[in-house]
Amino acid sequence: MAFVAIAVVFLDQGTRSLTAMLVMPPGLVWMFVSPSRVVRKALWAGPLLAFLLLVVTQLQFYLRSDHDRAQLRDKSIAEVLAPRQHSDFFTETAIAASIVPEERDYTGESPEWIILTNIVPRSWWEGKPVPQTIWVYSFYRWGRDVFVTGGNALPSVVGQYYMGWGWAGVVWAGVLFGACFGWLERIAARAHGEPYLLLVPFTWMVFLFVAFRYLAPGFHYSAVLLSSVWLAARRTPRSAAVRRRVPVLGGFAVARPL
Repeated sequence: MAFVAIAVVFLDQGTRSLTAMLVMPPGLVWMFVSPSRVVRKALWAGPLLAFLLLVVTQLQFYLRSDHDRAQLRDKSIAEVLAPRQHSDFFTETAIAASIVPEERDYTGESPEWIILTNIVPRSWWEGKPVPQTIWVYSFYRWGRDVFVTGGNALPSVVGQYYMGWGWAGVVWAGVLFGACFGWLERIAARAHGEPYLLLVPFTWMVFLFVAFRYLAPGFHYSAVLLSSVWLAARRTPRSAAVRRRVPVLGGFAVARPL
C-alpha cells in the first residue's frame, strides 16, 4: 500500500524526493547484503534504470507544468526529454550566483537552523524562522511571491549556500556534506551487514543525496523516525550481540545470541 500510495503521489504531484526516500534506502541495503554476482547484474542494469527514470521524470514535468496530453502528440521525444527547470541544476546554480550580491545582499540564512526549528508549530512560536532563500530565488526566477501563489523554484544546494553566505557558504556546505557522509559510512560499517541496522544510515544518505536540489525540512522526518526506532533497537539483546565481535582466526566473527 505504501508503494501504491507513493506512486500515485509521484505521478500526480511530482514528489520525487518522497519516492527516493521510500525506494532507495531498502534498495541500497539489498545491494549491500546481496552476493557480488547479483550486485554486478544490478550495476549493469543501472544505466538503463537511470534512463527510464529520466524519461518518467521529464514526462511528468512536461504534463504537470505548462502542457497537456494533446500538446504531447506534436512534440518530439527530444523536446519532451530535454532538461528543464528542476532538473538542470547547473543552470540553477549559475542563476543563483548571479542574484547575489549584484541584485541583493546575501540572505544570511542557516538551512541547519531552519531544519532544527521546523518541528516546532508556528502557533507555539510565532517568530519561527521563515525560509528566505527559496523566496528570494523564486521571486527572481519567476517574478512572483511564492508565499502567496505557492510553488517554488530551487537554486540547488550549492546555490542555496552561496545565496546565504557567498563562497564561505559553499565551502561550509562541502565540509558539512562530506563529514555527514563519512560519519554515516562509519555507522554503516559497524552494522556488520545487518539489514535493519543499515537502513537508518542509508536513509540519511538518501536524504542528503536528494538535498542536491535544496536542503530543507520535510523529507527528513522518515529518517528521524527510523533513527528513533534504531536507537531503541540497539538496546535489545540481539542488537547488542551484533555490536560485539569475537576474535577468530583471520579476523572477527559477529557474536549471535543463543
